[in-house]
Amino acid sequence: MPASPARIGFVLSEYRRATVESPPVSARYGNLARSDENPVESFFVNVADAQIMARQRHDLLSADRRRFGVTVTGLDEVLALPLSGPVVPSAHYEDRQRGTSQPSLVADVSMDFATQTAKMVVWG
Repeated sequence: MPASPARIGFVLSEYRRATVESPPVSARYGNLARSDENPVESFFVNVADAQIMARQRHDLLSADRRRFGVTVTGLDEVLALPLSGPVVPSAHYEDRQRGTSQPSLVADVSMDFATQTAKMVVWG
């Protein structure tokens, strides 16, 4: 559906617009921000819902995160991850050599049933 000026005005109306900003996040990601004012499609009914999502995205961007590639021997833990449904798949990643022990978001999983191994990409 093409965006008419009336539709753009409706989507950009005050009760549909939500933003959360902070100097550290702006300094870190400022150049990566959207550079145009065209509306982004969303399905929020009210600004409170959009504001919650904006706050959650801001909180995710506020923390220092790192990407790890993990090889898992055995598939029990990987098959137990909630890979569908409303729950975000997460795992606890511990690596003494890298000095990390934290909950992590599971971004990618590939399983090899022949060797009973899995490779995961986690962000934490």
